[in-house]
This record gives sequence, structure tokens and C-alpha cells, in this order.
Amino acid sequence: MYVDQVKKSSNSAIIYDGTTYIPARTVSKALDKQVSLDGNNLYIGKQPINKNITKAQAVKLVKEKYFPKAPSQLIIEVDNTEGNTYLIHAYEVVIDDPNTGAGHTATWGWYYVDMKSGKVTSMF
Repeated sequence: MYVDQVKKSSNSAIIYDGTTYIPARTVSKALDKQVSLDGNNLYIGKQPINKNITKAQAVKLVKEKYFPKAPSQLIIEVDNTEGNTYLIHAYEVVIDDPNTGAGHTATWGWYYVDMKSGKVTSMF
């Protein structure tokens, strides 16, 4: 294998049905680039950044999708994580007795947010 007329590898290429195949590792070494596989995607050179979305971003995604005009008393927060998924709880605290402050929680919904893709789905 030659790159810019400079021999970089002596590995053999395979020609099958009119197409030339060479191992990706050989190409990455010849180009002095990192190689990685992410799912079904092969990367040579610049690699994808595999950052999870933050809890704050997950809450924002739920708010934008389900509650864009939510009242100020609505609380949207991460309840916990399950594997690669945030579990988001949307609720409000309702005061039943203003004299004592006694009340209850009224749930508006439960939502999953995938940490990798940011996909939001309702639990129900």
C-alpha cells in the first residue's frame, strides 16, 4: 500500500468482484490515524465523542417536548438512573391545608431519557 507514492505497508489487498479490499487497521497505520468501531460505524482518524447527556440536559429535553408552557409550580427532575437511561419525574406539590402546610404530590408524568441519544419517551 502506498500513500502519496510512499510505501506504507506490504500487506496484500484482496480484489473481489472488481473492488479492492484492504484491512482498516492497515489503512489507519499507513495514514497514522486511530481506528475504532462504534456500532456498525468504522472511524479512521477523528473519533466520535461518546459523552452522555447531563441530568440538566435530560430535564430540559423533557420540558421542551412535553411541557413547553409549564406553570412555574411544575417540578421536573431526575428521579434516578436505570442503566443508560435517566428516569425523569414531572410533578407539583399541592398544598391542601394552607394553615398547616400539609399537602400531597400530584404527578404529571414519568419519562425516560436515553443518556447517549437524548431520546425522550413517556413511561406510560
